[in-house]
Order: sequence, then structure tokens, then C-alpha cells
Amino acid sequence: MEQARNSARDDLSRARQERASLENARLQAEAALKGVEEEFSLVGGRHWEEQQERRTSLAEVGQKCSALETQPLSLSASELPLVMLPDLLAAVAEQDALERVAAESAFVRNLLVERDESLLAALAKSPEFTRTRIAVLSKLMSEDRESRAPGGAVETRVSLHDSVRGQLAHLRESRLEELSEQAALLIEQWQQAITDREDLERLLAATPNETDIGEVMSRLKTVTTELAKLDQQAADLDSDIAEKKQAHETAEQKLLNHLRTSAKEGFAQEDHVRMAALASQTREKMTEFMRRATEKKIDRLSGLITDSFRYLLRKESLVERIQIEPSTFAVTLFDSRGTSLSRDRLSEGEKQIFTISMLWGLARSSSRPLPAVVDTPMARLDSAHRTNLIDRYFPKASHQVIIFSTDTEVDREYYARLQPALARAYHLRHDEKEHSAVAEEGYFWKE
Repeated sequence: MEQARNSARDDLSRARQERASLENARLQAEAALKGVEEEFSLVGGRHWEEQQERRTSLAEVGQKCSALETQPLSLSASELPLVMLPDLLAAVAEQDALERVAAESAFVRNLLVERDESLLAALAKSPEFTRTRIAVLSKLMSEDRESRAPGGAVETRVSLHDSVRGQLAHLRESRLEELSEQAALLIEQWQQAITDREDLERLLAATPNETDIGEVMSRLKTVTTELAKLDQQAADLDSDIAEKKQAHETAEQKLLNHLRTSAKEGFAQEDHVRMAALASQTREKMTEFMRRATEKKIDRLSGLITDSFRYLLRKESLVERIQIEPSTFAVTLFDSRGTSLSRDRLSEGEKQIFTISMLWGLARSSSRPLPAVVDTPMARLDSAHRTNLIDRYFPKASHQVIIFSTDTEVDREYYARLQPALARAYHLRHDEKEHSAVAEEGYFWKE
């Protein structure tokens, strides 16, 4: 097993040395490639590599230029030239409007003449109308017709048809603006295509000849091929190293497992004898250790309970110290004269204070912050003891204290005194229908 482990270790070491040597060669090849690439870039190699793509792009841009050159000409064969004559189009529209008004007035005037002549002829046949009256009426009708005629004579010059008039309005309102935008866009695209064509022609002109770049190009291909070959060899060696590392670890673990098994068998009898002797000694030492540790902890706990009891008790002189027996855990109270004090001498309220002091002392002796939960804490306490609990115990009992109280225990006065230390208050209301308690935000009364 040792020979197999050593052989695997040697194979792994040789593979790593070979990989290190290969890495040096690979790094040299990378540096050589970087140098040739910089030289290739200086002689315009990148331009040479991209020349075919640029030739293709130049042909496409040339076709685009040709197409864009014909499109504005086709657009000019439409109504586009009229864009240069906005004033003339406006004058034609204005003349047409005048002629249309004049024509309508002449038509109305002719209708009125026919109506007036027919009316006067009918009146002339009536014996009730004299010639004088008819003459006056004829004059009034003539003046009425003249007042309806437009001022000034209008020369007929355009005589537009209704369809032509509609075309003129369409041209002035939207068509000419659309044609202008199309023409502007075509011209912009044509100018951009010309710029692109000139840029490509300039780049192609700067491309070096293949004869000028051939030697650098050949070295670049050689160095690139060599680096790719070294990278592949490095990847193969990395894979081989991983396999050899696994083989070495397997052989090492197999040897270690065998050695552990052999050692266990050889030391089993000796360990049995030695452990039997050590077990007896350990048992004695642990007993002594537990006794001393218990005494130390019990002594500290007794002091904490005494401090808590005297701090909460209304009669501070009643109990001087509280002692816990380490072996039996019996609790004894002593007065100021050192005489043991029977717990029967304590009132019910003092007994409850003593119980709370025990819990508080245990919590203070713990190495962890423990929450305190107190249910109906002041049921049998007088006012002095209640005040001590409110002022001294509840705000300091723990980082988190939960008190289940009635409104007769923690009343408005005590609630106000606890207010600075309160985080939440809930009222547990019994639901007769659901047979359960419902927690509502707030105490018995709303602040």
C-alpha cells in the first residue's frame, strides 16, 4: 500500500512538473502572439482582414446611392415642383373664390331680373296699378338688384372646375407638405449613402497590399497555431493531473484506513486496562468537580435571590440572607441575627414575592437573556408590594416580559407607571359564539 501511495505521488509530481514547464512555454507563446498582433496592427493588418467585407459593403452602398438618385427624379415628375410656387397657388385660389362669388351674384341677379319683369308685367294688367306706380316699383326693384351686386367687376381668368378646385385645396392643405417631407428624407438618405461610400473608399485605399503584409501574416498564423497547440496540451495535462491526484488520494486513504485498523487491534487490550484505571480516577475527580462547581453556582444564585427578595420586599429588615444547600437544594431564610426563619412566618403576599425572587434570581444567573411570563402576579399582594413589583421588577425582570393581568391588578395608576416600559398592550376578549379568546390592540380602556 505504501508503494502504491508513493508511486501515485511520484506520478502526480511528474505531471505537475511537466505542466509547469508547459505553462512557461505557453506564456512565451502568448507574449510572442501579442507582439506579432501589435506588429500586424501597425502595418494595417486589421484593414487587410476587413477589406473583403468592406468591398461587399461598398457594392451595397453603391447600389443604394444609384437607387436614391433616381427616386427624387421620379418624385419631381409629380406635383413636387409646385412647392416652389406657394404664392401663385394662393393667388389662383383667391381669384377662383372671387370668380365664384361673382358668378353666383350674376346668377342671382338674372333670377331677380326675370322675377321682377314677370311681376311688373302682371301688375301692368291690373287696373288698380297706374303707370306711375309701376314706374316707382320698377325703380325700387332696380335699386335692390344693384345693391346686391358685388362691388367692382371681376375679370374671369381661371374658371376652375369643381374637381380642379378640390385638387388645388388638397395640394395646398396636405399634399405639397407630404411631398416636401418625402423629398427631404430621400435627399438625407442619399447624402448619408454618399458619405458611407466615401468612407469605405477611403478605408479601402488605406488597406495595404498582400505582398506588404504577407510575412507578418505568415508569422501571425504560425504563432497562433503554436499557442492553440500548447493550450490543448495544457488542458490535457490538467485533466491527467486531476486523475493522478484522485489516484494518490485514494491510495493515501486506503493506507490510512489499514493503519487505523491495525493500530486499533494492537492497542485494544492496552487501552482496556488503562481506561479502566483512568475511569475510576476520572469518576472521583468529576464528583469533586461537580461538588465545587455546584457550591460556587449555588452560592452565586443564593446571593442573587437574596438581592431580588430584599429589593422587592416591603419589609427589608425581615430577611437578611437566603441560603441554598448545595447537596439537597433546601432553601433557608435567615434574619438579621443569623437565625433561620420559617417560611410559615411569611404572609401570602411575602411568599409570592419570595417565589418571584427565586425566578428572578435564576434568570439573572443564566448566561442567556430569558423572557419572563407572569400570570396574575398581584392577586394576593398589598399596595406596597404591588408598587414594588410595578416600579422595580416588571421593567427590569428581562429584555421581554409578558404580564397576564386583570384591570383590578394593573389599574389606571399602575398602567401609567408602567407606560414608559410598555411595548404592546392587548385585551383578551372571550367570544361566546366562537368559544375562544380574541386579542385586541389596547388595554381595558382606550388611551
